[in-house]
Amino acid sequence: GYVSARFDRSSYKFAFVRNPYDRAVSLFSYLKNRGKLPEAQSFIDFLRRLIDEGFEPIGLYNVQGLSQCNPQVRWIENIDMDFVGKVENLEHDFSIVCRALGMGRVDLPRLNESARGSCESYLCVESRQIIEHLYREDFEAFGYERLEESNVKSA
Repeated sequence: GYVSARFDRSSYKFAFVRNPYDRAVSLFSYLKNRGKLPEAQSFIDFLRRLIDEGFEPIGLYNVQGLSQCNPQVRWIENIDMDFVGKVENLEHDFSIVCRALGMGRVDLPRLNESARGSCESYLCVESRQIIEHLYREDFEAFGYERLEESNVKSA
């Protein structure tokens, strides 16, 4: 009821999604830097917590608990999206959005980057399996490939 049906029909609706592995690492880093996770909590413990405790559903304000950790499909599931781009193709996919909105080329600044290691440095067999379980729908809906077990370190 916050957006009229008329506005909804006439609006260009787009979203950007992120590789679920990289997103999980980014969420961990972001929540840790914001003091939302215990200082001593490791990445694998964070993922185990998501499996054990789950996360709050998405609401109007997503600052409660771990609601940000919902699969990306939850954020757009009731919206008839015109375009879903990928962070991994940000420049290209954002240019599609700009063209659809009748805008000229826009150079995106790099903001809010976290100082963390590579995604691969966080992954082990167990973390990969948990991410693939938690974000199964994201892998399927957005066409992300799962890593081969040989591409991740053992615990």
